[in-house]
Order: sequence, then structure tokens, then C-alpha cells
Amino acid sequence: GEWVGAPCDRVLFHWGCEKIRKARGSASTDHQLCAEIEAKFKDVSGIGYAEVACVAAEMYRPHLATMLVSHEPRAHAQVQVLLQLAREGSDDNHLMMLRIAMERAALSWDPDLIHGVITAALGGDPCGRDAHLQTLVKLLQEKPQEWKAIDDLLAASLLRGRQLDRGRSLHEQMGRNRQAAQAAVCQAFQKQEADERKRWLRVARDMFTQAASGLAPDAEFCAEATASEAELLQAQIEFDDRWSAGSYRFAGRSLVDTLCRLIEVGEIVEADKLYAKLKMSDRRYWRIKVRALAECGKFEDLKMLATHRTSPIGYEPIVEAFLKHGRNDLAQGFVPRVKDPEQQAAYYSRMGMEEEARQAL
Repeated sequence: GEWVGAPCDRVLFHWGCEKIRKARGSASTDHQLCAEIEAKFKDVSGIGYAEVACVAAEMYRPHLATMLVSHEPRAHAQVQVLLQLAREGSDDNHLMMLRIAMERAALSWDPDLIHGVITAALGGDPCGRDAHLQTLVKLLQEKPQEWKAIDDLLAASLLRGRQLDRGRSLHEQMGRNRQAAQAAVCQAFQKQEADERKRWLRVARDMFTQAASGLAPDAEFCAEATASEAELLQAQIEFDDRWSAGSYRFAGRSLVDTLCRLIEVGEIVEADKLYAKLKMSDRRYWRIKVRALAECGKFEDLKMLATHRTSPIGYEPIVEAFLKHGRNDLAQGFVPRVKDPEQQAAYYSRMGMEEEARQAL
């Protein structure tokens, strides 16, 4: 309806604001004012409780503002007022308003509202230089399940901004050792110095171990993999120290590249030790070794390996390696060890030995 030609909701809105302003210095309590305003507003739709609550905040009545804003149906307006209240008053008031704002934002599932709450709690952008996690983490720890949406968005923002140290700290404080360990692994591979990278890999390994004790899925495997990576890096540092005169650097390379390089420079014994230390399977190591020996032209070493050791991968890869590099003379001796007669015949045909091909079948 209308009062004297003005919409009812606008009249009541102005009345509520003036009611609060005129009550300054009076004996009216926050509860009395809230009850009076609520009684007038309850049958009228469209009145912005949040805007009236802002007036209460301006009049230094934060408790009244909080009571009024609880009636606001619009989550965005509600949260904005609560964040305004959080910026004013004592530290206790700051935490209380942030807590309520977090509740409203989490219930809304609105990413813009959640991001606004995160920014207010951190004192700036999550990836900014001046952002501080302590206050927000303290609040998140109170209701980790109810406020998971806020926690997840914060973690995603830190990851997207490559704030690995803050992300790791967040996961650690929230008891997520597996995610903290993953962040530590990412940090490790950002380090340029091998010793520093090794240190962070060991930090990650310890975190994965803690996660495994907490029954986190596949954390035990991650702990073992990280420990192996740390051992590999330690070995690579030693190799670089031993052969520092060369331009090649082992540190930071994959295990396969490291093994291939050792074989290439004639350090086959060191390659054998490294594969055993890192518990690589025999089949995988044989494939790497066969390929590496062939690629660097060490055909006699490959012949010796295949002659004096039983191949766990069969003899096809060995024959293929010789044929690829035009060493049919060496390939011939291993074709009879291929179990499949048709494959034997195919190898003989590739070498132009048609009579042997027919005999194989």
C-alpha cells in the first residue's frame, strides 16, 4: 500500500533509520529497538534490513546491527554489512562478525561472497604480499566441515597464484598432511639449488609418512616415491661432484635419463648400483640398458650382456636394437633365442636370409 502517496516500504525504511538515529543517547536498548523495528517491518515485503543495519552500525550500535541483519534475506547484502561491522570495533567484535559472515557466505555457496569473506579475513588478496592466514585459519578450524567451501576456495586461490608456501601452511594447520606434502613437492621442484631441493623432498616425504599413518589413500606410495626422488637427487649431486669438469649435469634429471647418461659415459657399474638402490624392476632396467647401449654405439657391451645374462624381457628388443643400427651380424646370433617361430622368420627376412626364414617355420 501507500502512505500519503509514498510506498509503504520506503516510509517504514526511513522511519526505521530515523528511529535508530533519534535513539542515540536515549534509554532504549538494542533489543527494544530491534523488537519495535521488526514489529513494524514484519508484514511489509521489500524492506532492506541490511541498509537499516548499516545505520545502526553508523550509530555505533553493532549489536543492534547484527540483530537486524539476521533478518536480511539477501545473502550478499547481509554479508556486506557483516564485513563492514568486522572492520569496526574491537578484535573480539572483528572475529564475531567475520564468523557470522563466513556462515552466511558458506550457506550461500556464492563464490563471489566467499572470496569477499576470504579477502576481508586475510586483509587483502590471498596471493598478495600483505595477506595473513592466521585469523582465517583459526576460524576455519572451528567448523572445518561447515566451512569447507571457504577452505577449498582459499586453497584453490593459493594454488592458482603459485603461493605454495602459504598453501602448504594452510594444509598443515588444517591437518591435511597429504595435500601439504604435495605442496612441498611442488616447492622442491621450484628450487634451483640441488641441496635445497633435496631438503624439501625430505620434508615432503615426512609429511606423506604422517598422512599414511592417518590412513590417507595412497599416501604410503607417495612417501616411498618422494623418498626415492630424494635418494636419486642425492646420487645425482654426488655424480656432479665427481665429474664436475663436464658440461653435463645430473641433478634434476629423471632416473631414466640418469641411467642412460651413466651407461653412455661407461659408468655401467654405477648405473647397476643406482637401479638396485632405487628398486627399479629388472624388466624396466633391461629395456633402458639395451636402448642406451645401442644408442651410444656400445654394441659389443650389449652383445656381452645378452650372451652372459638371461634376458627378462626376451630377445626381441635386443635383436631390434641391433637391426635398427644396421648390425645384422650381431643380430643373427640372437634370433634363434626368440621363442616365436614366426617372429624368427620375420627377422631373418629383414636381413635377407630367406632360407633361414623358411627353416624357422
